[in-house]
Amino acid sequence: MYKYDSKINRWRDKKGRFVSEKRVPLRYHFYYDSRVNRYRDTKTGQYIPKEEVLRLIEENDLGKINVLSKNGKLYRDNKIIDRLKKDVYNDLKVEPEIKKYPDKTRYTFEKEITDLGLVTPTTYSWEYTTLNELTDYTYNFFKVNHLKKNKNVRLYPIFWAWVYDEKVDQERERWFEPPNVTQMKITKENIREQYNIMKEEHEDEIRKEDYRERILEFRAWIILKEWD
Repeated sequence: MYKYDSKINRWRDKKGRFVSEKRVPLRYHFYYDSRVNRYRDTKTGQYIPKEEVLRLIEENDLGKINVLSKNGKLYRDNKIIDRLKKDVYNDLKVEPEIKKYPDKTRYTFEKEITDLGLVTPTTYSWEYTTLNELTDYTYNFFKVNHLKKNKNVRLYPIFWAWVYDEKVDQERERWFEPPNVTQMKITKENIREQYNIMKEEHEDEIRKEDYRERILEFRAWIILKEWD
């Protein structure tokens, strides 16, 4: 077992000897705190979103992670990973809107993320609170809801805002949408690029047009569309 000594910012092994951080397995960089039912960063003690924890577990193929019991005992556990997956995936699962056509069927999965703290409106634009977390959430939404029988797939975020145009003294609605990510390109890197493009294009428009549309109300969704 390894333990982080916050007083001197060093890691120790079970005998108390100093070890290089590179030698410390990833599972020791975070733990589940049973006292508050949240995940924490071992170094800082700050809470870590469960979606980020699941990403770390899956990307590094971890079979067990550290758990701090209510009485303060630290142990390794694998059942907590199963509960984490169930918790994250159940939260992301939605029922599709199904529309049938003569030659095909369209499935639309929609998840509103306005109140999740992933996207925060500013006066004229928006900020991504944590782009990695937003990317993970979007990718997991796709994994949970994707109907594997369908090859025609489109995944994209879409933002809506009710704005006040200061130049013409008028209120109106605005929609913001990036290029779709298709079935062959649905990766975390492409999803992250989607969000970057959407924000950069909007802020570039502000600079070029020199307009001021003050955001009065803001909402955000993730959309997954599939056709069989």
